[in-house]
Amino acid sequence: MSIPEILYKLILGPLELLFDYIFSLSYDRIGNAGLCLIVMSLAVNLLILPLYRQADAIQEEERKRMDRMKPGIDRIRRVFKGDEQYLILQTYYRQNHYKPLYAVRSALPLLLQVPFFMAAYNYLSNLTMLQGIPFGPIPDLGRPDGMLQLGGWTMNLLPVAMTLINIVSGAVYTRGMPLKSKLQLYGMALVFLALLYNSPAGLVLYWTLNNIFSLGKNLIQKTPDPRKTGRILWAAAGAVFLLFFEVIRPVAGPRMKALFALAGLLMMIPLARSFLPKKEKASADGKTSGRIFLAAAVFLAVLTGLLVPSAIVNDSVGEFYEAMKPRTPMLCIFDSALTAAGLFLVWGGIYYRLSSGNAKNSLSLGFALAAAAAMTDYSFFGLQYGNLTPFLRYDFAIRVGMKDILVNGGTVLLVCGVFFVLWKKRREFLKYVWYAGCIAIVCMSVINISGVVSETAEIRKTDVKAEAESPSFTMDKQGRNVVVIMIDRAISGFIPYIFNEKPDLAKQFDGFTWYPNTMSYGAYTNVGTPPLFGGYEYTPFEINARTDKTMKQEQNEALLLMPLNFLESGYDVTVCDPPYANYRWTPDLTVFDEYPEIHAYNTMGTVGAQDPERTENSLRIIRRDMFCYSLFRCSPAVIQLEMYDKGRYNDAAVKWSDQAVVYMTADREHSQGIKDGFLRSYNVLNNFISITNVSDDGSDHFMMLDNETPHNPQLLQMPDYVPQNAVDNSAYETGNHTRLSPDGKIMTLESEKQTEFYHANMATYLQIGRWLDYLRENGVYDNTRIIIVSDHGRTLDMTYIIIDGTEGFHTDNGNVEDPMTYNAVLMVKDFGSTGFTTDDTFMTNADVPSIAFSGLVEHPVNPFTGNRVTADMKENNEQYLMYTDYHLVSENATQFRKPVRITLRNHFLFDLDNWSYGD
Repeated sequence: MSIPEILYKLILGPLELLFDYIFSLSYDRIGNAGLCLIVMSLAVNLLILPLYRQADAIQEEERKRMDRMKPGIDRIRRVFKGDEQYLILQTYYRQNHYKPLYAVRSALPLLLQVPFFMAAYNYLSNLTMLQGIPFGPIPDLGRPDGMLQLGGWTMNLLPVAMTLINIVSGAVYTRGMPLKSKLQLYGMALVFLALLYNSPAGLVLYWTLNNIFSLGKNLIQKTPDPRKTGRILWAAAGAVFLLFFEVIRPVAGPRMKALFALAGLLMMIPLARSFLPKKEKASADGKTSGRIFLAAAVFLAVLTGLLVPSAIVNDSVGEFYEAMKPRTPMLCIFDSALTAAGLFLVWGGIYYRLSSGNAKNSLSLGFALAAAAAMTDYSFFGLQYGNLTPFLRYDFAIRVGMKDILVNGGTVLLVCGVFFVLWKKRREFLKYVWYAGCIAIVCMSVINISGVVSETAEIRKTDVKAEAESPSFTMDKQGRNVVVIMIDRAISGFIPYIFNEKPDLAKQFDGFTWYPNTMSYGAYTNVGTPPLFGGYEYTPFEINARTDKTMKQEQNEALLLMPLNFLESGYDVTVCDPPYANYRWTPDLTVFDEYPEIHAYNTMGTVGAQDPERTENSLRIIRRDMFCYSLFRCSPAVIQLEMYDKGRYNDAAVKWSDQAVVYMTADREHSQGIKDGFLRSYNVLNNFISITNVSDDGSDHFMMLDNETPHNPQLLQMPDYVPQNAVDNSAYETGNHTRLSPDGKIMTLESEKQTEFYHANMATYLQIGRWLDYLRENGVYDNTRIIIVSDHGRTLDMTYIIIDGTEGFHTDNGNVEDPMTYNAVLMVKDFGSTGFTTDDTFMTNADVPSIAFSGLVEHPVNPFTGNRVTADMKENNEQYLMYTDYHLVSENATQFRKPVRITLRNHFLFDLDNWSYGD
């Protein structure tokens, strides 16, 4: 990153983010882009009004100082020349405690406008949602207004109006000032006319509104009591705000009504305070307050810019590495750190520096309380929102109830109350509290960052190896082929509904037997995959019982068990995307280095066309949203839904523009964009045929592959269930609402989540079906054994599709656990089998190795323990499943974290009486 880019992030980045948040939040409530520009102009100008007031005061002070010094300066310049004049002038300046650099103060109001103008110019010029949007007489906010047309000549009127208002405002502001000051402002008005004449009308409208606000401010300054006049107008604005959002266009929901009412009432506080008796101002320890402000500002910058981002990335470096290719995940942390430093240190510092003595005291207290509240919110609240994707979106919609708001609000108020008492009683001690806090979170951030750097380096080595060869595997017409396909998080209960909607699937899956009564030993991949690939020796409690091996070793052994047995039996072996190989999110193929005969590939992200524009959009979004996520996590619960904004973080370009990289749903039938994770996995299935080679030499082949298409569900375009930038299924749903009713048992997809999972599962089987047809056409279907299995299911609040009239079994904390989570997909096609059948025999996904070996590998043995591979453990009447953390443990850990035992009895998943939790 270059120096200009760094400066841009520090100075202009926070301002652009501010514009984006204000525009996005206001558009959600108003729905009119032109009105949103008015709101944005008003909000920004009110926020920076204290800066302009202080800058004007400094400018006035500088002007008076120069007026006092002018006679002496003129006399020196008349009498003395050359070096003598220079020396005497310097002496005169020192005697009057003046430095020539102070002359910059006279231009301070103008200097403050520059970054706001640059940020507004860049933001509004690139806000594509303004394209084609009319507002009043303006035909298109995304283009120059061209409102005056005479024959073939077009004139933009809005820049002219902006300039006239600017000149009037300058005339009011410079009344009584020297001609030089007036010419300076008039000259700047003409400069802005030249700069903005051919700019989009939305940008010119925004700057025109700024000039109107400036004119109003200058008129107020000329009144006998500007402060009182300003308070009256501010209170009136609050009343209009309340009237609009509580009466004319009321916001929905009690929480939002309360928030908007509070905002309007707060705007009336300055006027109300003016009627209260004046209190004598307490003397402030400016030096201590300044140090507390600096420490609190540093704390907030490090917390939101380094600690939160580094903790999130360090928790799953592999995911962020994949999402940010070809850039390093450190880039989003660095961007976040710069934006946080710009917001809290640069602009916070400017506010502090330009504040009066008493205002500095209040600002210091405000930053200290904000830092205490932010750390409390981050440390103790919002921890239950679930799994976070690299695009900083939770798997499911977050919920913030009134209880959450009250508990959070009470806790934050208590913590802030303690810090307020310290501020009043032990201010010097409070300074050291923040010093210690800064040191602590800096150390934690450094630890996280070192973990990210080292993990990224390891992944990069693996990635280089993984990309060295193009993925492919071979199946032979005369030999025996065995294929194991794991489809991550596939839902077994959907299968009859999917096959009912698409009857051709039954023909494509001819010869398969579906085992609906199949159990997984865990709810997550880290628990479900070891038994799936390694058999019953790698069920979770068997793993926990062996403390002489690390979790990484156990995972690697499980992944190698089938390949090594087939290799020993003379098979050509291919492994694709072995999950958590070497306990890394991106499979580390060096696990297979010791066995060069095994062909190992990572297909996800390498098979299928990659869109460079999509990649750039992905990078932009993650880099922007990382700091926004930090703000969300450090915010009080009452505003977290607005900060999170359904995972869009108030990014106007994402919410209303055609940016396909970002996936968002409007309802069960409409969505925009495509999930990166879905597309990388779907591309593999879509190109499965192209990486399948067919030979005719009588050789035997084994291939196992993991695919995550169902793991990243999204709405797809029906009836073909294909990814599309803009999905609209309303017509198809209306005409085919009865399709989900095999044997009269109707499945109702009530939520977006349920619909997304159904679509992703459907797309998976449709693409596998195409591949199965290809195998038939090439004469390798009948001599191939195919096992399709999932590592686990998913809780979708749809237990009724596998158990009649029930919700699940209760946990010891009163929650309901869904058996669908532990119901794995298992479909098996053996050599020469025909028909599509259903078998209710009790199975587990740990049966996969035994099924794969059956009749092909004599006396299969675990090469790492010497034990024979059997399914004897399945005969036990009680099967012990494990609920545990879905995160990977450290490389040296030997057991799963905080395991809870779930028991299934009587070999039947579909009777809740057979389930118990915690015993």
